Amino acid sequence: MKKVFKIIGITLLTILLLLIAVPFVFQSKIKEIVKRTINENLNAHVEFSDVNLSFIRSFPQAQVSVSDLLITNFEPFKDETLASAKSISLDMSIKELFKKANEGPIVVNEIYLDEALITLKTNKRGET
Repeated sequence: MKKVFKIIGITLLTILLLLIAVPFVFQSKIKEIVKRTINENLNAHVEFSDVNLSFIRSFPQAQVSVSDLLITNFEPFKDETLASAKSISLDMSIKELFKKANEGPIVVNEIYLDEALITLKTNKRGET
């Protein structure tokens, strides 16, 4: 019986260590993927300082956090700040992280904003 508990304990500890270590190992790739995904889906210039992935903070979901987010518009409102935030966190199912562009939109379950500013403008032609 002790052997079974020992195996279960080692397995759980290994899973926990993987949940903690994987985001650190793939940190640079995660930042590139987030930047590419945002630029493919948004007609604006996007800047941010850091991206973090956590499987622990919103377990059993994944949480992607972006720090110092700044989104500026292209035409017709060139260089206008569309949105800025000290941080934005998105909680989603882990399988959403592995979706390809042709598999439909990424489903986000919760959004957390910290010190956010969102500006919406409409021009004379009704473009927002």
